[in-house]
Amino acid sequence: MCPDVQHFHCLILYGDKYMDLNVIYVTIVRFFYQVSGDGKETWARIDKTSYCSTTAIDDASLVLQEIVASLHSFNILVEQVKAGKGQFEIVLGYTDCGRAANNLIITHEVVKGVARKHGLLASFTPRYYNNNVCPQSYAHSTDDDVGSGSHVHISLFKNGENIFMASGEPNSYERLIPKARNSSFICWGIECKELPVRACCPPGVPNGVVTNFEMKTFDGSANPHLGLASIIIAGIDGMRRKLPIPGPVEPESYDFDWNNDDIKLPWSLRCAIIHMDSDKWFNEMLGKEFICTRGGVVGEEIGHDFCGGDEKYKHIMFNY
Repeated sequence: MCPDVQHFHCLILYGDKYMDLNVIYVTIVRFFYQVSGDGKETWARIDKTSYCSTTAIDDASLVLQEIVASLHSFNILVEQVKAGKGQFEIVLGYTDCGRAANNLIITHEVVKGVARKHGLLASFTPRYYNNNVCPQSYAHSTDDDVGSGSHVHISLFKNGENIFMASGEPNSYERLIPKARNSSFICWGIECKELPVRACCPPGVPNGVVTNFEMKTFDGSANPHLGLASIIIAGIDGMRRKLPIPGPVEPESYDFDWNNDDIKLPWSLRCAIIHMDSDKWFNEMLGKEFICTRGGVVGEEIGHDFCGGDEKYKHIMFNY
């Protein structure tokens, strides 16, 4: 069963709860240009300025304008575009989760196509070099890369009212580290960008009521349909079992206990597959055959994780 079909199968189950799910994807892309030197062809980022630099927007303005125009031709709303240290963030408009997942796939293809037209390489890889040092074979920079790729904002509605309250790929796991606007621990916080789940609300909402939540672990290598289906399944399971929600945490006071595996997210793609295989409810919802097929698909990515040197990062840079 393809992920798209599986996703809508889960939406039907979710619909039985009389709730609607709206989603906004924030996709992050890096643009590279090709340079030659010492008899080698290498790739360098088109921008190395600081976060939200006007210079970065100016340098990439023609490419970004064409991307936005192309997305509009597909009836895909772009809320905003911003830049930060060699990467550009494209925020898509809120829509139902099925359409949002389709729009993200179209967006990736549009961005890559427009970039190629301008002689650039567009990459959505979550982290494209190791230990914060770009491999010399295809990039010229020693700037820190905290890791990024994409994230997803989700709103939950019942009878037209928002009811949410505050009460891949191997390299994806290299960005799940504390103090890096994501985290490797199972926790959440209110308006906190350093944790895997952020409870938040749009500007102007009265009394600071939380209306949305943001999944920081979602990145550019994720299958959007399968990722959303997994989020929905987890939510249904929590409601079905009436699981209590732990209180929000602050990164400064949270106990990042690396010896406690019960509070840690999977530390690798291999570990995530083991967790998925061992979850009976998850297997029942997605189906054993699908789980088995998915494991085979990501097996090749696990193989690339064992590549040495630059090869591992070069693979994901060009494939995502």
